Amino acid sequence: MTYLISDLCGRIDAYKKMLALISLKESDVLYVLGNSVGKGIESIELLTEMSMAANVLPILGVQDYEAFKILSGMNSFLKKKETPDSAFMSEMAAWVSDGGQETLDAFRELDPDMQEGILDYLSEMVLYEELTVNGADYLLVSQGIVDYTPDLELDICGPDDFLSETFDLTKEYDPRRVIITGSTCVNDIPGAEKDKIYYGKNMIGLNCNIAGGGKLACLCLETGQEYYVN
Repeated sequence: MTYLISDLCGRIDAYKKMLALISLKESDVLYVLGNSVGKGIESIELLTEMSMAANVLPILGVQDYEAFKILSGMNSFLKKKETPDSAFMSEMAAWVSDGGQETLDAFRELDPDMQEGILDYLSEMVLYEELTVNGADYLLVSQGIVDYTPDLELDICGPDDFLSETFDLTKEYDPRRVIITGSTCVNDIPGAEKDKIYYGKNMIGLNCNIAGGGKLACLCLETGQEYYVN
């Protein structure tokens, strides 16, 4: 089976509950559509847990990308025994003040090999996935794609193309396939059912706001079954 979740935001407790609820098997695949890293929760522990499962495939979200830039930059300066420049220090201070301090502290507690493992895992997160399940085509992204058209060559797009714009789930972008995304909280969509997966026209939104007291949602593509945990 093919399962989809998004925006774990460091909630390793919700992640483990969902794995138990869907009874994820080695033959199944679980895609995580961005923002596995949260703002100061158990992000490092969650990334470690996810990295040990070969069938859990993360897609890069803006919070994952920001964490990678700060943690890898800090590591690089420390290894070289250099003083970070003012631009990096300013970016790091903003990230820390926005909830990154606990993630930074947890990362520093790891031994060098584990730190490299976390950085490698973040760096290897893909920007999108294209799937065909039961004859239907899907595009999985964290939030959006700048200037998206059905004929856009996705492999030439970089992180800024995927992480600087959010899809409007009430619009249709591609009549040929279904776009599934996280990031946009479904509770912010007029008329959407609270804390429930949103279905638009060839658009599906998964983010049911687990970080803000909502739920973690999961969708099985083969069956259409929905799963929710608090």
